[in-house]
Amino acid sequence: MTSRLDLRNKVVDARPFKRDFVRNETMELSQVMHGYRNNLVHRDRMPPEVMSDLAEAYPEYFGGPGTDVQDDPLECCPHGGRDDPKNPAGHEEALRRYESILERDPGDVPALAGRGYSLLKLGRYVNAIRSYQGVLDADPRNKEALTNKGVSLARMGHHREALACYDLALASDPSNPAAHRNRAASLAVLDRYEEAIDAYARALEIAPGHARMTCCMGSLLARLGRHEEAIRAYDLAPEAGDVLANRAASLVMLGRPDEAEACYVGALDADPGSPAALSGMAWLRMAHGAPDEAVMLYDEAIRSSPVYLPALAGRAAALAAMGDDTGAVKCYDEALRIEPGHPSMLAGKAALLVRLGRHGEAVECHDAVLRGRPADATRRLERHGRHEEAMARYTVETRSLDHNYPHDSGSGPAA
Repeated sequence: MTSRLDLRNKVVDARPFKRDFVRNETMELSQVMHGYRNNLVHRDRMPPEVMSDLAEAYPEYFGGPGTDVQDDPLECCPHGGRDDPKNPAGHEEALRRYESILERDPGDVPALAGRGYSLLKLGRYVNAIRSYQGVLDADPRNKEALTNKGVSLARMGHHREALACYDLALASDPSNPAAHRNRAASLAVLDRYEEAIDAYARALEIAPGHARMTCCMGSLLARLGRHEEAIRAYDLAPEAGDVLANRAASLVMLGRPDEAEACYVGALDADPGSPAALSGMAWLRMAHGAPDEAVMLYDEAIRSSPVYLPALAGRAAALAAMGDDTGAVKCYDEALRIEPGHPSMLAGKAALLVRLGRHGEAVECHDAVLRGRPADATRRLERHGRHEEAMARYTVETRSLDHNYPHDSGSGPAA
């Protein structure tokens, strides 16, 4: 099966549906999608085969079935022989103990490592990096410090810098499964899916049967359109609700809806409130021409998880299919309150606003998509070979990070 990334590069004849001011007579599917979102094409003239390709290449935009396992939580390396408290209060107490040691001896490497680990578990990533750098100044090949410094960088969105840490850790110890796993997670965030899959495969050679890594590898295979391989990966993981929901999503993409529905039923038996399974069942109802039933299922998914964006996107698509464009816009607004600046949600809202004749508001949405988030803008510059501009932007972001968090107050998710 053609992968989504390959499909997006497919060239199609744009003459039947392009607007007069668009000069290109042929477009890659990614360009067609841009035109679809930004009203540069006649949607009502889109050939069915092009619409089918768009839906397969961009299922998240067309309310396709979502998956539970999107990105792998990063794995920290506890420092040998040191206790690992299970709650923030324990890490705060440990941090005070290490700070006391470092007041007497600022160069105590074990205390620096312990301080870094406590800060990481408390979500104080900037100071964790500084503490681990102290460890690495004394011991440049310390694999735990390299791995956990990488985790701290990745938690702040600096995945390329994290990869450099993981690579150094693996040069020191090629059998370090945490470094392989974290490397895979960062590669996935950077859309380097093939490399991420290879990294998971290497980690699973060292730690065979690891359920979470197996499921995440299946999710990446599905993103590449390699759904048969994804299903084989899911079959190696324990049959939990999220695994069944992901397996069902791949079965949908393989054109096996009956098997997919059975998997969704199994997922809901295991977890009746699973937003991925409810959204997948809703998507199947949409495919059978029952958007009203789909809306009820999406509502149930949203009640179960009000922040589950695939359910909100799917509900908006179902409402639009029922002719309720105003209700669909409200649904997108709800999603954007949860994640402001989400490009797919903004683009979907803009397309509906155009249909409603609210062109000024649509332009505002398009402008928000183009502005993007700083990390996304940096990534786009790098993808287009503009490395000096990207590095300049990264330097500004890093400085602002230190400026915004001079005392590292500890806000943010725990590791």
